[in-house]
Amino acid sequence: VLSKYGKSIVSVHSYKPYNPTKKEWFITFFMSKLYLYSDAIVTVSKDIKSYLFNECKVNNVPIYSIYNFIDLVQVQTMSTQKPNPEFNFLNSGPVLITVGRLVKEKGYNYFLRIVADIKKSKPDIKCIFIGDGDCRDQLLELSSRLGLKVYIHSRDCKLETKDDFDVFFMGTQDNPFQFFQYADLFVLSSLQEGMSIAIVEAMSLGLPVISSDCRVGPRELILNDSDYKRNSDDVIYGDYGVLCPAFNIENDNSDISCSKHELLFSEAIRTLLNDKTTQEQYSIAGKQRADAFSSEQIRLEWFELINR
Repeated sequence: VLSKYGKSIVSVHSYKPYNPTKKEWFITFFMSKLYLYSDAIVTVSKDIKSYLFNECKVNNVPIYSIYNFIDLVQVQTMSTQKPNPEFNFLNSGPVLITVGRLVKEKGYNYFLRIVADIKKSKPDIKCIFIGDGDCRDQLLELSSRLGLKVYIHSRDCKLETKDDFDVFFMGTQDNPFQFFQYADLFVLSSLQEGMSIAIVEAMSLGLPVISSDCRVGPRELILNDSDYKRNSDDVIYGDYGVLCPAFNIENDNSDISCSKHELLFSEAIRTLLNDKTTQEQYSIAGKQRADAFSSEQIRLEWFELINR
């Protein structure tokens, strides 16, 4: 960034840290000052661009938004791989899927409470978690207290009483997309994102998306024209998916009762599961939205910026 040779471009991939420590706050403050020495700043979302301009007061350096690219062909190819036949029973009922590290920022404790609430009216609901992380044991314990029966995947584990499980913790997978063919909806329950690549990958495979309205990323992916103003109480049926009110991080605990926003999220999932027409519309629209993240499109945007 401080180089005097050639053009200096800073690429910013994240919003301010969730529940930041003093060290993380200092790093964020220091970087906001360092940005001023660059020739241009590129953010991976328009929301981060807005954050830098309005909150960090970075207003004397040009800021551009260029999304990370996704190899859409590779994702499509990997999704066609046939998973182990022992999971074929998942085709028999509604299935939700989510992909991400098992960490606090992903809001999976909220999601588990939502799944438990949905199960009251849809007892055959299943949920697949792809990923691993520091919060796994906490999530397993919460699942037990919620009355959800959990399957924990390992290479040596085989399903015997398949239909008895509600939640499937599949760990880190070399090919997570093989499990998308079982799912009816992709769910993102995050408290914070940078730009959710997982949402775009799900869209590219025609999977309807329902997401929390967290900072940053989901809103501009799901709504056609995002003004970045948070709607605190309403579920929004957008152009490319469903956006639910962001969770209140002050309720980020292991309680088994659902908050108001969790109940809204739960009802939105039930509504979408019962509406095949809307699912099909989102499947088609999502694929179109994902095209904006193709390697060809992103490469052109970078070349245009560098050659200015």
